[in-house]
Amino acid sequence: LASEDVPVPGQTERKKLLGVLWQTATMRRNFELFGGYLCLDMMMRGLNTLAWPYVAATMFDDATKLVLGCEGILCGERFDMYQCLARFLQDFSPGRPLSAVEVVSGDGFFDQKMVHDLGFVNAAFITDQHHLIESGLAKKFGKGGSDKLMGHLLALIRAPTEHDFNTTLQLAQCLLESLTPRNGQWEAELRDFAELKNTYSQYCLDKIPGNRGRHGNQISES
Repeated sequence: LASEDVPVPGQTERKKLLGVLWQTATMRRNFELFGGYLCLDMMMRGLNTLAWPYVAATMFDDATKLVLGCEGILCGERFDMYQCLARFLQDFSPGRPLSAVEVVSGDGFFDQKMVHDLGFVNAAFITDQHHLIESGLAKKFGKGGSDKLMGHLLALIRAPTEHDFNTTLQLAQCLLESLTPRNGQWEAELRDFAELKNTYSQYCLDKIPGNRGRHGNQISES
């Protein structure tokens, strides 16, 4: 249960409900057994009268099938709501401390620092490739930039070796430099994107201990 103090003049202090989380015994066991690779996401479709998103901590079992560690309904996609979820897992799944999670996968809402701030202090952050390809690239580069670079960006994401990544990056840079007029914003975004390769490029993901996800993909509910 997530709540905050709401002062009401002349009345006893009340609590405002911000969300509800729950976990069955099976979910607890799932997290304790398979929670080394954890996916976090909120479904932004309206499923209730409050239009609060559904949230779940998901993972793959030993047959690479999707299983739940906990789920709930929270008031919005905010850091403190994910913090409540992390604390919930910590409090009610004693068989796996948050420090024993090796990988956390999520969309562009997350980054490495946020994952550590949530308590997953030993976890590497992996960008969920479904969100990255479907919407993240267009958000970062704009529609014009993502359309122009899409083939190169997909090749960077799927690069099986460092050589393939660097070769594709060089080709993408040459493409942008050949434009008339040049677009400095796209060039800067490409440099920034390349610096984040450890979170999305396949050859980097393959090196992460505990990465049980297929190509870093999260099974998304969005």
